[in-house]
Amino acid sequence: MQYLVDSVEGPAALRVKGLPLTGASFDLAWQKLMRRYDNPTRRMHTYMELLIDMKPVKRKSSGELIELLDKAEAALKTFKDLSQIFWKLVRPHLIRMQSPTKQSSQKAYVRVLISFKRVQGSKNRCANCKGRHHTKIHSDRRQGGEAADSSNSTGQKGSSSAPGKSSMLEVSASTTVVGRTRLMATAKILLQSVDGNLMYARCLIDPCAEVSFVMQRVVQCLSAKIKPVSVSVVGVGAGPSAVSKGEVFLQLKSRLNTEFCLEFSALVLREVTGFLPREEVVVSNWDHILQLADPDFACSKQIDCVLSAEVYAAIIRPGLRVGATDTPVAQETVFGWILTGRASSAPESDTAQSAQACHVDVEPSILTLLERFWEMEEISTSKVLSEEDQYCEDYFADTVYRDSKGRFVVRLPFPEKLSEVSFAHTRQIAVGCLLRSEKRRAQDSRVDSDYRKFMEEYLTLGHMEPVNSSHRKDNTFYFTHHPVYSAESDVTIIISMWRFAKIVFTADIVKEFRQILIHPDDVDWQRIVWRSDVSKPIEEYRLLTVTYGTRSAPYLSIRTLLQLASEGNVEFPLAAQVLRHNMYVDDAFVGADNESVAIEIRNQLIKLLSSAGMELGKWASNSSAIVEDIQAEKQKEFAVE
Repeated sequence: MQYLVDSVEGPAALRVKGLPLTGASFDLAWQKLMRRYDNPTRRMHTYMELLIDMKPVKRKSSGELIELLDKAEAALKTFKDLSQIFWKLVRPHLIRMQSPTKQSSQKAYVRVLISFKRVQGSKNRCANCKGRHHTKIHSDRRQGGEAADSSNSTGQKGSSSAPGKSSMLEVSASTTVVGRTRLMATAKILLQSVDGNLMYARCLIDPCAEVSFVMQRVVQCLSAKIKPVSVSVVGVGAGPSAVSKGEVFLQLKSRLNTEFCLEFSALVLREVTGFLPREEVVVSNWDHILQLADPDFACSKQIDCVLSAEVYAAIIRPGLRVGATDTPVAQETVFGWILTGRASSAPESDTAQSAQACHVDVEPSILTLLERFWEMEEISTSKVLSEEDQYCEDYFADTVYRDSKGRFVVRLPFPEKLSEVSFAHTRQIAVGCLLRSEKRRAQDSRVDSDYRKFMEEYLTLGHMEPVNSSHRKDNTFYFTHHPVYSAESDVTIIISMWRFAKIVFTADIVKEFRQILIHPDDVDWQRIVWRSDVSKPIEEYRLLTVTYGTRSAPYLSIRTLLQLASEGNVEFPLAAQVLRHNMYVDDAFVGADNESVAIEIRNQLIKLLSSAGMELGKWASNSSAIVEDIQAEKQKEFAVE
């Protein structure tokens, strides 16, 4: 009872207000609500309307089929519950629905309407054009923009827009009053869909159209697949006329030439144009006419599609037949001969008829322009390398190798040959820098002691060696060096991307640069001068590994890790993924959803780096299980709480 009271509001809540909150009150409260709100008649009408007005499934989509099934099942369940009064309630709906026979008898035919227009009686002439017809059926062609002057206009007035200035399909047309019927180039063709469905269609061949059009009815008969687009059609005076929501791809065939087949695309419209010709044509003695593309050219019939200038260029043939004055011209096509020009209409035709001269120009729609914009702004997934970067990449790939211990050996990528350049003066500069450094370090004993230990370690680990008489004398370069001291923090920075992972850890590649060897031919370009005590003579050394501060050091370091990831991708896929996407210089930032996956990544990373002589240190994690197996004497570990 309490749940029922909490579930209702408004007038329904007032119906159960004041009833005690006990189990015995529930039935009484429910009956009061049912008497007020349960209306079988209304439910029946609602679901009957739903069943009658259900839209047919237009696409092969499981979602639309399920929606149709759910609505039908809901309606049928209601009918079953109300079976006692079903026929009483459904009768009004059946009476209201019109039968197909009655509906079909109300169809209007153009020929009937034309006959009615001819026999209509009126004592007065048209108030608009003074023609012999009623004013209310005057053909006004000025909708959508100002028409041409009917008294003196005889040609096309509209013009196409400049390219790139519009994002719609423009149709420019003019209206003129003429005394004779004009024949347009029509043909009877075969249209075929991708699925192989065929049908005859009557087309208008328009060499002034940049796009083709097809009626929606034709597309439905062919069961052709429609590609969604959005193209606006604008008429005279820039007034909107129609919008095409789809594009279809069809095959065009000739009923006379079975070998001809042309694929083309067309915009889908509900109606493409009016009936052509406007009036039935009186066929005179036209001796120059041969086998026609449209046998019913003289009858006013519906146009199913409009073929563009592109199609016109593919179907036209060199034959041309010209007759007497005021007779149409015949042009040969793959469909047969098409007729264009003046012709006499039936004697009972109206003396004033309106004709249209159209030019169709297609330009990108707003949707197309937006797609182009996003394509231009989209970040490319493939990195475009400069000429210098491509040289470095190719040079690294051609020269890198691994020694017997698995360490990578790389070459220094010089921008040009240095054989003709002398760097002998660099030794004197390096000696002067060493003397100045010794004076500065003498003022800070801590910095001096740490720097001496650093250089001794450099020599002990084999990362540099003394220069002897067997080493070359020319083509050498001496680096200047000095201490850069900063206190190390015990707090490891956890980057924000870790918020996406439950278990995280970080580690640092110990002396990463110095784990990558320099090719023996290039080590003399990395010489330094050093002495452990000011009382000793200055000695020369060669640095055998990638050196801090050189221009190529960051590239060689990162590129070596990528090379290691490529070589170990099969055996250590998780570690290779870390080297590609989770490294910041020499720091690895790793995250996983659980501890078992994180431990597996850790183990693979240690093994993969060890194969190249590299070691991980400065471990940090939010889980003690990640670092508990790391040897304390070799690794600096702590857990971040």
